[in-house]
Amino acid sequence: LLDYYQVAPLHVQNYSLIYNETLSPRFTNQILFGVSYFNQVFSDYNSSFNPVALGLNTGVTSPHLSGAPFISISGFDTIGLTPNSGRNDATGHLDDTASFVSGKHQYRFGGEVRQARIDSFYSTGARGAFFFNGAQGPWSSLLNVPGYDTNIASLADFLAGDVYQSTIVRGNQERKVTMNSFDLFAQDTWQLSPQLTLNYGLRYDYQGPIHDGSDDLSVFNPDKGGLVTVGDQIGSLYPAYWKAFSPRIGFGYQPSVDAGFVIRGGFGIYFDTPAIVPFLDNSS
Repeated sequence: LLDYYQVAPLHVQNYSLIYNETLSPRFTNQILFGVSYFNQVFSDYNSSFNPVALGLNTGVTSPHLSGAPFISISGFDTIGLTPNSGRNDATGHLDDTASFVSGKHQYRFGGEVRQARIDSFYSTGARGAFFFNGAQGPWSSLLNVPGYDTNIASLADFLAGDVYQSTIVRGNQERKVTMNSFDLFAQDTWQLSPQLTLNYGLRYDYQGPIHDGSDDLSVFNPDKGGLVTVGDQIGSLYPAYWKAFSPRIGFGYQPSVDAGFVIRGGFGIYFDTPAIVPFLDNSS
């Protein structure tokens, strides 16, 4: 049974170098350089199967895609679920944050520049897929017999090689892309009184479209007739967004110096990065 299990080894590494400097009793600065590495691959536990020798000639010749194709027999567990796939990415970033104290105010401001390089190789459907539903062989009429076990017909179709449907994804599904981004922020912590503290600030984020320097990234755009390719019908995979301003405000209030609790509240607008994989394998 191990032959049909999925394995997904994962490797994650993070490195950082931080330099703190006290420029004056009220002014400090921190510079941070970091690199993170992520690598995870997925595959069947046993990928040594030779489908051609077993009578399933999918036309796959790449050693990278060795192993069982996807086989679905209605009523049974599927096999060949996981062709060799995965993601490898390395991200580097440089941050600078300064802090300045003036009276009842503590100001903080800074920013970051970041670059992510992603190698995505999700080979979905590239080994081929075979579907058996029991409706192709001469026993298909038995499917309408009350109480008949339809799983038997599906298995009979499989043993006879009567395929209901077969598919295969062709071409190179691997993409190596880059994403550049930066952000800026400024905030103030204002000690209005021993009981009341106010925090407020503004953040700005920019995340550029992923790109790879080749005309092989595509996206579905109904306004342009369907599937369009970067460098041909469109200039970038998606429009750059330059309006990601994020105001934040919060407070902390202690009714009295001796009170055993603090009332806190806050509000903010936040922006996130969309998942990149759907853009690389055109999945929905």
